[in-house]
Amino acid sequence: MKKDFSAILRFFFSNKPVVFWLFILLGELFYFMFLTGNHLFPHLLDGFQYFHVQYYFLNHRIIYNETPFWIPYLSHGTVSTWWNSTIADIPFLILTAASSVFGKLLAHTDFLAIFHAEGIFNELVLGLGVWLLCRRYRLSNVTAFYASFTAVTSAIWLSQPWWNFHQYYALPLIFVLGHRFLDTGRWRYLFLCGNLTFLQTLGNLGYFIPVTTLTISVYFAFWILIRREETFPQIRGLTINWKTLLCFLGIGLSLWAAYGAITANTSELRLYSVGRNADLSMAARSFLIYGCNTDLGKWAEPLFGVSPFMDMTLFFGFFPVFFLGAGIFCSRERIRYPLLALILFLILFSMATPLSEALFYLWPGMRYFRHLGLIAPVIKIFLILLSAFGLECLLSATEQSHKKSLSPATAAGILIFASVLIFCVYLISDPQAAVNFFKGLVEDKRPIITPLPGEASVMGGLLNLVDPEKLPGQIIVSSSYLLLSLLMMIALSASIGSKRWKPILMMCLGLHVVTLFH
Repeated sequence: MKKDFSAILRFFFSNKPVVFWLFILLGELFYFMFLTGNHLFPHLLDGFQYFHVQYYFLNHRIIYNETPFWIPYLSHGTVSTWWNSTIADIPFLILTAASSVFGKLLAHTDFLAIFHAEGIFNELVLGLGVWLLCRRYRLSNVTAFYASFTAVTSAIWLSQPWWNFHQYYALPLIFVLGHRFLDTGRWRYLFLCGNLTFLQTLGNLGYFIPVTTLTISVYFAFWILIRREETFPQIRGLTINWKTLLCFLGIGLSLWAAYGAITANTSELRLYSVGRNADLSMAARSFLIYGCNTDLGKWAEPLFGVSPFMDMTLFFGFFPVFFLGAGIFCSRERIRYPLLALILFLILFSMATPLSEALFYLWPGMRYFRHLGLIAPVIKIFLILLSAFGLECLLSATEQSHKKSLSPATAAGILIFASVLIFCVYLISDPQAAVNFFKGLVEDKRPIITPLPGEASVMGGLLNLVDPEKLPGQIIVSSSYLLLSLLMMIALSASIGSKRWKPILMMCLGLHVVTLFH
């Protein structure tokens, strides 16, 4: 019995991927049980719309064994094509196909559990993509677990499944497939990469396509140029044959199918949308300022742990801010440069800069996109990946020169955490100042487009979630975790060069996991 227990302990403390994925799966299982056990469902904004429309289509499919092509009570009746495409993610497509066989079984299943199971499935797709991408970057299993767990647990999709989750959940896996294509020269990986790109389009808003394709194209452009000693021979070594033609034909058919699923039977529709032209395109000025939140102020959220935004959450833990600094300034891995270049590119693009205006005119389909500020959740995922390089740098801190480079990083982390904590104490002592501060992060002083009467108050109300009554309590909770993080940072700094370094670093990771659930 004692030997069996020791074997179990050795298994759980081993460095095997299966152990880390067991923790991720257990975390997702407990989260699923929490959501379904408390009967939680999205009750506002796009989350409720997504929930309601998905229920409408799946319920009709199960009861009548057919897909409804008409919604009678929306805008005096309208075709259902566009609405169906916005909620038809991968699990929904599987359920729709299975309903013909298991319809009677699904008819007696709680739809809320199905809805949450779909979200968990998509989170695992995100986690798998981040894990595989970290391994492609030659990062350790511990670091891959940190990045995957952080990405999965910081993905808040109940209130905003599109902007805050579906916009990016398949991107890491798409990157992995692109890397497999370059590394192996096998066209099937490019075929899978292209198909996954357009499969992600289903279950998303149609005008996400230009930003998705831009992100993928810019990343691999930076990768090929920055790592040209490796990539140029790979490209020259590609074999052009019938598989090449089949690959591009398959990708083209996927694009055609995705476009057809979104636009079928919609040619006669006339849709009014705030800020859009009659053909649903955006004017350049509206493209640059619609939705506000284009400045850097929104990135204060990861430091305070309080999210004032309705459409996005940027908090991914306190320690990743420190890991991010170590990843930028201390890591010696040159493989991170394309990722860093992509982050800088997307930040500039999301800030309504001349780069944004140039892409509005030059990139295909970009004139239909809006909400530049809401590209931030995509950037968050890449910041998590960049912070993984910082953690890897800390885990491998064995050489004396390496340790010396970490001392300024830990000192800077302590200074930042202490400064934010002092400011949080001030905000707790003055609730009105706290409200003004967090509302200031959301509000944009530039004039937005002129809406119709009655729409201004609605648009203003959707910009923020700052509740004056709940805000002090939220700051107190975040400050408590921030204080613990500061103490751990001090202990980490004091242990540089000693045997206590890695155990304390593991304790920091444990606190990080707890913080993500606060």
